[in-house]
Amino acid sequence: MAEQVVMSDEQFTQLLETLRLNTNTSQISNIPSPPIQSGNFINCASRFNGDGNSDVNAFIDAIEIYIDCIRISNDNAFRGLPMPLDSFAATWFRGVKSSINTWNEAVNLLRITFGPKKPPHFVYRKLFSREQDSKTHTNVFICKARSILAQLPENTLTETVQLDMVYELLKKIREKEPRDKIEMRTELLKEAPSVEEFFDQNITCEQRDTIKRPRCAYCKNLGHIKDECRKLAYKLSKPPEGVQQKITQVSSIQVVDKEKPSTPRVSQNLLQQTSQLTSSFSCYGCGQPGYIRTNCPN
Repeated sequence: MAEQVVMSDEQFTQLLETLRLNTNTSQISNIPSPPIQSGNFINCASRFNGDGNSDVNAFIDAIEIYIDCIRISNDNAFRGLPMPLDSFAATWFRGVKSSINTWNEAVNLLRITFGPKKPPHFVYRKLFSREQDSKTHTNVFICKARSILAQLPENTLTETVQLDMVYELLKKIREKEPRDKIEMRTELLKEAPSVEEFFDQNITCEQRDTIKRPRCAYCKNLGHIKDECRKLAYKLSKPPEGVQQKITQVSSIQVVDKEKPSTPRVSQNLLQQTSQLTSSFSCYGCGQPGYIRTNCPN
């Protein structure tokens, strides 16, 4: 007859936990791991041609993600690397293929050959050449700054130093958030939307409050433009100064002619000149030819 086993509650609980752990471990071990497929880059949409406009780092990141998703082995990835290469990059790989044997060697040689070769001081000058303006969103500016800093060799700058450099260029964040409150890049990205909204509201209020009144380019007074200026219209309605003097002379001669009718030839010539002069202007108020507004009988 089998002996009875007497256990306390604590021992029984430990036994149950042990049995449960053994059961879960056996189930996990029985699940087959997905095999590494013998895939290739035939369906990979990323291409690299090796010209100046191509980014080799972005290309390498894309194909490595593709390798992880499709689960391509490193040997197959190395053999199929010419498939996503075009133009000069494909020709370059045919020339160096005999000197490399593994996928990691090929990736490193791609970075060395086609990667950015700017020295650090050129990268810094490009980074500090432009500050954030009012039209550029903070997240977009941070992405552009990080793409510039990515051209530096690895481990050149710590994240804190990079954050200090980018923070100094962020005009909106610098005016709203102090530097000691931002310790990581993620905190900077989280604070950006609220600061953007605050600045957009202020800009809208300032634009509403600073609507400029029109200023005349002729008299420099506010409230009207040059085409509506009364002073300019009055000046244009008056005849030139020389014409006004001739009209005065003709008027005086006409009075003399009336008193002396023995000189009809002179008065006729003067009347012809007067008619030619007076036909070139008219009254600004009623439009009657030969008169200005100050001496118009109407």
